[in-house]
Amino acid sequence: MSGSNVAIEVDDVVDMGYTDITDANGQFDISYTIDEFLDVFTSHKIEVIVTDTEPGGPGSEVEYPHFYTIFVNATSNFYIDSVSSDNPSVAKLTGENFNIVGSINFDNGQGIPFASVNYYWFDGVTIISQGSNVTDISVH
Repeated sequence: MSGSNVAIEVDDVVDMGYTDITDANGQFDISYTIDEFLDVFTSHKIEVIVTDTEPGGPGSEVEYPHFYTIFVNATSNFYIDSVSSDNPSVAKLTGENFNIVGSINFDNGQGIPFASVNYYWFDGVTIISQGSNVTDISVH
């Protein structure tokens, strides 16, 4: 399909900032830059669709046999303040309540607010308790 206008579609949203026209062999080349605000905690579906108007709507006569699922991530560091009087300094027993004060940061030291922190309490290899919390605006 030569001469067709195509565009990137990310998570079912067409991004007309990333387009190309197919060559005589139906091939195209789109250099896509991942948005700096893309959620790094989920996978994302990347497709290219035909944007030309056809009977039945754009791309209605085109088969889309392939798409890509990308997984993005960012390195994060979990820091627990070992000198805080709020953090436990001795082993805890099953069922005992305690708080851990810490922060989550990217490699550059920038905090990650509103990040979900999943926790698991193990007895050997058996999970006996689990849950999650969310960091606050100050990333604690």
